[in-house]
Order: sequence, then structure tokens, then C-alpha cells
Amino acid sequence: MKGEVSNFLPMLDGGRGEGSFDVNGVHFEYTTKSWNAAIHKGLLVRIRYYVRDENNVVLKLEAGQVK
Repeated sequence: MKGEVSNFLPMLDGGRGEGSFDVNGVHFEYTTKSWNAAIHKGLLVRIRYYVRDENNVVLKLEAGQVK
């Protein structure tokens, strides 16, 4: 799926808690501190994911000029 990041909520300072974002209305949550710097509102992404236990699990995320 390709789209723009919206509803971006970063992790708390110090890398505690969860961050989250949406792409084309699909919601994702993350706990990886490095994603805080990599993802932001309006970023164009291509994201591959699957659903496990009602959670969207990211397999691959490409950012920038996605075709």
C-alpha cells in the first residue's frame, strides 16, 4: 500500500510508550525508538504489512519518493 502518513503521534521523550500513525486509514503502532526520527506527518511511504491478532504488523516500510 502507498500513501501519506497522517495522525502521527510520536513516542514519549526517552523512547517510552508507543507511537502511532495512519496510512490510507490503516492504523499502525510502534515501540521502536528509531522510528520516531524516521516517520512524520505527510511523509510518503510504501508499506507492506499483515494483520495478526487484530494488529497491523509492518513487514517493510519505504519512505520518500515511492512509486
